[in-house]
Amino acid sequence: MASGLAVIAYDDAAASEHIRHEENGMKAPLTLNERFISGALRLANQPTLLNRIRAQARLDALKLSWHSQIEQFEQLVLNQNPKARCYGTHKATNKASNKQSVPLL
Repeated sequence: MASGLAVIAYDDAAASEHIRHEENGMKAPLTLNERFISGALRLANQPTLLNRIRAQARLDALKLSWHSQIEQFEQLVLNQNPKARCYGTHKATNKASNKQSVPLL
């Protein structure tokens, strides 16, 4: 995306998070190979769509940075329901440093 290339990917992992179908890339459901191939063929056969997606992909990728990704992750963790943050009811102790930690998720 950062190179201005049109991306076709399965709707999973980072692609699921960053690609908006037919806006900055093409996505296909994880189990549907036919949709993946169909998306690739559409890009190959529709230069206007291809160029629009390439331009938007580049713009969107330029907005991403490590700093913004860390902030987004922190917000996800900090804004969770407190019950969802704690896995179990006991605190683990790190014997080497005698510090306590509470497992997240």
